[in-house]
Amino acid sequence: MSSSYFPVLPVLFLEFLALSLPKSLLPPLLSNHFNDIYLVMGAAEAVKGILSAVSGGWWGMWSDTHGRRPALLYTVLEPSVYLTRSRR
Repeated sequence: MSSSYFPVLPVLFLEFLALSLPKSLLPPLLSNHFNDIYLVMGAAEAVKGILSAVSGGWWGMWSDTHGRRPALLYTVLEPSVYLTRSRR
């Protein structure tokens, strides 16, 4: 494997966690509040897909202006910074 791929590996790992953890952690948490967990999970996935489709063009323009690496770092790191600031 070329060494030029190594900076991408942490981003791929974080994306994998972002995609897999909600699908495994949310159903037990939602079972106390909703009767049909699968309907709620399906709705959450649909909203995520719609938001990705709507914001994809904007992120493409932002990436063209500022570069791909800053765009990847921003999309991966900003949610964690936001979550740590909101818990104070």
